Amino acid sequence: MFKALCLASLLSSASLHAAVREASWSLLEPDPVYPGQRIQILLNLDTDANEELGNITFNPTPFENQPIQVGQGQPLTRQKLKDADGNTYDRLRILFPAEPAAAGKIELPAITLTGTRTVLMQDAIGFPLSRRERFNAEIKPFSFTAAPLPEAGKPTGFTGAVGRYAFTGKADPVKLAPGSVVTVTLTLEAQNGILPEGFIPQPAPDPALFRAYETKTVTRSEKRIVTETLLVPLSEGAAAIGSNTFSWFDPFARRYMTARAALPALTVAKQTETAQPALKIIDTSPVSAPPEGEGLGLKENSLLRFGPSERSPVLHRLPAGEHVAPLERAEGWVRVDAAGRRGWLKDFQMDSGGL
Repeated sequence: MFKALCLASLLSSASLHAAVREASWSLLEPDPVYPGQRIQILLNLDTDANEELGNITFNPTPFENQPIQVGQGQPLTRQKLKDADGNTYDRLRILFPAEPAAAGKIELPAITLTGTRTVLMQDAIGFPLSRRERFNAEIKPFSFTAAPLPEAGKPTGFTGAVGRYAFTGKADPVKLAPGSVVTVTLTLEAQNGILPEGFIPQPAPDPALFRAYETKTVTRSEKRIVTETLLVPLSEGAAAIGSNTFSWFDPFARRYMTARAALPALTVAKQTETAQPALKIIDTSPVSAPPEGEGLGLKENSLLRFGPSERSPVLHRLPAGEHVAPLERAEGWVRVDAAGRRGWLKDFQMDSGGL
């Protein structure tokens, strides 16, 4: 969401040097644009030199009753130019981020710009003087079109994302033994646009070859989402992982795009002297979950880990008081079943020391 439009505070704080000769709107992106596309609208002010403007107001308010969301403007550039008579003037460009909310024509009427004008001068001996007065200026009407997204070629499950995006991934480690854990990190970044709320980057492994744990969101913002998923290869030869697909509409290419994150192939082989030590596959034997209120209770909030090590990846977070069924122990650690979620806990985290 954009912050509320506040032109008066923007122009007052920008300390504009000039009386307005001409004011006009323009659009950085080519017309038409599309609903959901991040665009940039420019307010161009041609102004006299050696003057300052303040207390700026607009009548009517720009973008009022238009199908578009507009953020607060920011001064972009100031250029020194000369007119046909050789007189110097300034061109100030103020950028407003915006997003059309619906298809249709967006029309800005003529707007009156009012404020105070301070003329900076010097007397005959160079002492600075100033004169303040009110001024009015007209901003010319302006319009552009937000075209509907095309139906032709729209991918199944399209989330409404408009812009340009990068979908990348990595896996660590890429060489491991069956039963060891690999962490898959996926990143979706909006290079021009915003991320749809409902999309979560996830790997798409073959369930016959990998055990997958719940995907966790590490970072999420309007522009970037990063997730991590733990996978356990169940046998040798499990090489390809893959990811889910993300689709978007590219307003510059004017077509739909679909991508998967490129992930490196895994080398899964039996343990060797240089291979990562294999950890025990967690789901090896069935066990009945303890009846409600039975089993061993947790004394504190606990991390359920993939293996019996502080460096082993976290599978789940368990709250204090949850009951677990112990399965086996190893050097101060206990492998437990917590309502179907299996992993390793430190033995002191339970009411009694495990088995």
